[in-house]
Amino acid sequence: QRQHKQDIQFNIDFVEGSAESLPFNDGSFDSIVCNFGILHFFHPDAFLRESYRVLRPGGRLSFSAWAPPMATEGFRIALESIAEVGNPNVEGLPDGPN
Repeated sequence: QRQHKQDIQFNIDFVEGSAESLPFNDGSFDSIVCNFGILHFFHPDAFLRESYRVLRPGGRLSFSAWAPPMATEGFRIALESIAEVGNPNVEGLPDGPN
């Protein structure tokens, strides 16, 4: 049986900025987590450089990214369904990352 503390407080600041040019001093963080974000950056290499810069020595970067569509069951089902009954050639989409 788990007990939950009611008096837990978190000191969190939310800062808006670019992951490719982080607005923090060198060595500011023990860890950085990026869940499925790296695929959406125009310059993922800049994000990785910035992450390294703001991590303290021994700090850790954790990120996740999708596998190729045919290796990801849900994505594969969606793409096959679109190919069967839809049109995957959507006009006017912005360019993807480099």
